[in-house]
Amino acid sequence: MKKVVIVIPVYNEEKIIQDSLKAINSWCLINHDFQWKIIVADNGSTDRTSELANSLVTKLGTELEVIKIFFKGRGFALKVSWFNYNADIYVYMDADLSTDLNNLLALIKPISLGIYDLVIGSRRHTDSEVSRSVFREVISRSYIALYKLILNSKVSDLQCGFKAVNRQVVKNILPEIIDNQWFFDTELIWLSEKRNYKILEIPIKWNEDINSSVDIIKTMMNYIKNLIRLKNSSHI
Repeated sequence: MKKVVIVIPVYNEEKIIQDSLKAINSWCLINHDFQWKIIVADNGSTDRTSELANSLVTKLGTELEVIKIFFKGRGFALKVSWFNYNADIYVYMDADLSTDLNNLLALIKPISLGIYDLVIGSRRHTDSEVSRSVFREVISRSYIALYKLILNSKVSDLQCGFKAVNRQVVKNILPEIIDNQWFFDTELIWLSEKRNYKILEIPIKWNEDINSSVDIIKTMMNYIKNLIRLKNSSHI
C-alpha cells in the first residue's frame, strides 16, 4: 500500500483548523487504497493553531502530526515537511479546504500509477467549477499570461493550493527551489517542466476564501521579480 503524506501549511488558522482536520480525516477513513499521514506545518502561528491541532492527534483515525516551523512561508513549510518524511506521494492543500476533497483521489492516482510526476489542481481547466472575486480572477489570469510569455510554459494554473508530487520530484527538484514563500509553486512547476517531468492538470471544484490575508499587489510584485530571476537564471 502506497503512503501518502498530506501537508497543510498554516499560519494563525485557529478558527478553522479543527474542522478542516476532521473533514480530511473523515475522507481518508473511507478511502482505504492508500496509507495516509496528515502533517500540519505551523509557520510560526501566534494563536492556538498548533494547540488545537495537537488536541486531535489521538482522536482521529488517520495518523496526524503537528510540526512547528519558526519561519513564515508556504515554500519553507513544504520543504521541511516533504524532505523529512518518507512517502510515495506528497500532497499539499490549503487549510481552508478551498478545493473540494472529492478531487483528492484524482490528484494522487496518476502519480500512484506511475503515469505522472506532478499533478496540479487547475482552476483554469475547462471542467473546473470556480467561485472567486472578479479582482482575483483578473490578477490570476494576468499572472498566468505573464508567466507563459516570459518562461514559455504550457501550465495554466500555478498558485492553486492543491498539488501532489512523487518522491523523485521531492528528491531532485526541491533542493533547487530558491523561494520559500508563495512563489514556491511557480518555481516547482517551472523546474519540473524544464527537467521534463510529466505534469498533469486536473479539474477541481474551488471556492475562494474571502478571509484570505494575502496582500495580492505585494505578492504580485514579488512574483514578477522572481519570474525575471528565473528568466535570467542558468536553468534555462
